[in-house]
Amino acid sequence: MDAERDNITAALHAALHSGDATAAQIDHFLAHHDRRGLHASGTDTFAALADAAEDHRAPDSVQAAAQIASMWLAYRAGRLLDAQTLAGHFLAGPLAADPTSRMKVLNTLASVRATQGQLRSATDLFQQALALALELGDQVRAVFYRVNILSSLGFIGNPAQVQEVTTELRAELTNLPEGLAWMVRERLLQAELYVPGADTNRLLTEVQQLTEYAERAGNIHTFHQAMLMQVRLLLRQHKVRQAEQKLNDWRKHLTDDGQPADRMEWHLLSAEVAYARGRADQGRMHARHVLHLLNQFPQPWELVELCLVLVDDLETRAPQQTARLLRSIRDTASLHQWQRWRAGQSLISRLPVDSSSEVAEFHLSQVMAWVQEQLGTS
Repeated sequence: MDAERDNITAALHAALHSGDATAAQIDHFLAHHDRRGLHASGTDTFAALADAAEDHRAPDSVQAAAQIASMWLAYRAGRLLDAQTLAGHFLAGPLAADPTSRMKVLNTLASVRATQGQLRSATDLFQQALALALELGDQVRAVFYRVNILSSLGFIGNPAQVQEVTTELRAELTNLPEGLAWMVRERLLQAELYVPGADTNRLLTEVQQLTEYAERAGNIHTFHQAMLMQVRLLLRQHKVRQAEQKLNDWRKHLTDDGQPADRMEWHLLSAEVAYARGRADQGRMHARHVLHLLNQFPQPWELVELCLVLVDDLETRAPQQTARLLRSIRDTASLHQWQRWRAGQSLISRLPVDSSSEVAEFHLSQVMAWVQEQLGTS
């Protein structure tokens, strides 16, 4: 299809003109663009097809397929305002009367909202899409929507809500194709890893099973994610030397797979291991690498993780400011609930240092600059 993409586009326009185009043809062409990462160019390709479908009065299913393809690829290309606008127009128009089309557009708009950080709105939209999937008997989409809801609940939910969705998803595992079942298990483990009081022994057993599956299936991404989860669980169990060995194994696998080894996760976890082994200088060195990478690609999750790794070191330099930092993590609703909980636990152990009732919002750039100042440059 790569070599024939322009011809296929022309053929679809001809089919729309003659009235022979089908929604299935549009969907297959969308899948090709999405798999190949042709998001920006695909957005415009399908926008033109959508206009042609409307001009030639194609069936509603064909018009909807072309419009949905254009807005989905706009979302995937990072053109969030365009995707949001297209989804809004669709939902307000007559094509949204079809439940399947409405479900797909609700999912697209939910994905946009999640990327924008509007997680409560995203969760509500995913739940609307889930209700339609269940009504339509679309088991696979229902599973994906539950997975997306689970991701959002990591930020805005509580352990009980996470557990409810986790239970629903685990009940579906035996009915899913093997590849999809393992994908869902991976997402479940990533969610359960960040629930206070999780059974780390059970999770470690399941993560090891996931690692073995990924190695057998040649799924490199899942294999690396599973190895990272093993490191984190071993650190949670205070098995620091085992975590260090697993971390070194992971870096070797990265090199063997031809992937960059100088990753943020490597330095972040290496800093945690170094501090746990009483090697503060090494910990600071890795922390500076994390800050360097964060300056290029700012990410709240990684910055908060770094702050929680560094908290004892920062406290020796600036106890009052460190307490304020922990309060800002604990009280900022947009941060992940697991990180907020850990910041709260850290504050409890530091009373009466945390004697202020001041509410301070977590500002990524300000926190990054302050941590950099505390660590220095050497």
